[in-house]
Amino acid sequence: SGHTTPRLGIDLAGGTSITLEAQNQPGKPNAINQTNMDTAVGIIERRVNGLGVSEAEVQTQGNKNIIVNIPKGTNSKQAQEQVGTTAQLYFRPVLTVQASGPEAPKPSDSASPSASGTPKPGESAQGEDKATDEDKPQGEEATGSEATPSASATTQGRAVTGALTKDDPTPGASDKPKASDSPEASPSADPATAKLQEEFTKLDCTDPKQRTDAGKNAKPTDSIVACGSNVPGSYEKYILGPAEVSGADVDDAKGAIDQQSGEWIVSMEFTSAGAKKFQTITGRLAQQQPPMNQFAIVLDGEVVSAPSVRQALSKNAQISGSFDQQSAEDLGNILSYGALPLTFKEVSVTTVTAALGSEQLQAGLIAGAIGLALVIIYLVVYYRGLAFIALLSLLVSGILTYTIMSLLGPAIGFALNLPAVCGAIVAIGIT
Repeated sequence: SGHTTPRLGIDLAGGTSITLEAQNQPGKPNAINQTNMDTAVGIIERRVNGLGVSEAEVQTQGNKNIIVNIPKGTNSKQAQEQVGTTAQLYFRPVLTVQASGPEAPKPSDSASPSASGTPKPGESAQGEDKATDEDKPQGEEATGSEATPSASATTQGRAVTGALTKDDPTPGASDKPKASDSPEASPSADPATAKLQEEFTKLDCTDPKQRTDAGKNAKPTDSIVACGSNVPGSYEKYILGPAEVSGADVDDAKGAIDQQSGEWIVSMEFTSAGAKKFQTITGRLAQQQPPMNQFAIVLDGEVVSAPSVRQALSKNAQISGSFDQQSAEDLGNILSYGALPLTFKEVSVTTVTAALGSEQLQAGLIAGAIGLALVIIYLVVYYRGLAFIALLSLLVSGILTYTIMSLLGPAIGFALNLPAVCGAIVAIGIT
């Protein structure tokens, strides 16, 4: 349906019914409660409505299930993909990055992103990403600078060990490791660091299951291993520090076109508290050497983007990478309405037919036609020649009502259901 026909509700058009089941989370035995379930219902409703899907129904069933009914039509597929997405967003500092799998090309040590945002032939996957402060002039933009995944395991181990044992990193800290800073340090010196190194070594990001499970169920305060991809078929694996900024610090996000590169990006605006945190972390990272001058934008355990930082950024930022219009707008929509307080598993997806609604609609239209015929007969008998004017009035009213319903669909998401059909018939009749 579009501008010429009314958009139909789920009882007339059919649609999809999705059952989501809340999952128990490690260390949070009481997370599944009525408050969190109600919060999840509200967030899912806002996500679906934000896509322009009308007449969607979101309601709880029992103690841990949520039923989502989505009418067939505009953006219904995107809505189905987004309803159960947890959308836990964190900004984590990068400690180590390395190409993962035989499909990933080795980046050039001298590559740097072009001004237009189009990667050069030898540029690494990280070269596509950039963090920008929209409040700054173009000359102050912080552009991506590649990480060096070819560093030796010993060097990486020392970097990770040093980063994990820092008690209070400050923006003024030196960005170059000193020769006297534990030259004999070993990744195995700290059990937590040794475990991370072991996980990092074993992680194969070309395996879809390993990509999904790598950062799953990690606490914000934990250092983690995670996967990311900026070029289709090419993957990077990361060791990331504890989260310093979360999705709760994002006030607004939306997909947009970068005016300089012409590529799709996700533009974010932080809250006041989030802006301070973001400025602190970017100010500190700007003084580090690659790859520790990068921060990873992690969504549900996977690295969406890992831009380098060359200066402190403030309230506005951008996520750039391999986005098309739909993926940029979808991510912006998810971030705008926040993360779900619980993790949900999609238990069932059922197609809802419009058979019952169609039968009732057909019966209603037949009854309406009979009523209209009786009205016409009465007008002709009673008014004779003047009946033409009355019938013309009914015709004009019917055309206006139909046109308004057709235009309200794309304008405000109005969907025509059975009660609306009854109302339209009554509205035309009383004219």
